[in-house]
Amino acid sequence: MEEGLFPHSLSQTPSELEEERRLFYVALTRAKEKIAITLTRQRMIYGEVMFNDPSRFLGEIPQELVSGTDLALRAGEYNDDEISI
Repeated sequence: MEEGLFPHSLSQTPSELEEERRLFYVALTRAKEKIAITLTRQRMIYGEVMFNDPSRFLGEIPQELVSGTDLALRAGEYNDDEISI
C-alpha cells in the first residue's frame, strides 16, 4: 500500500483524496478479525524501477490497533517487519 497507488496519484483534490480515504476505511472495517496490509520497497512500472513511500493513510490508523510494525514505517522508512491490524 504505497503512496501513488493508494491514494491514487491522479487523486489530487481534497474531495478525491477524501473519497480514497473512505474507500480505505470501508476496506478496513470489512475485515472480520484481522487485515494484512502490504507494501513493497520498489515496484517495476513501465520498465522502470519506482521507489514509493508508504501510503499516507497508514499513518492515520490509530497506533493501538497496529501490531508488527514500528514508527520508522510510519515515517516513510521501510523495514522488514510484518504489518497486521
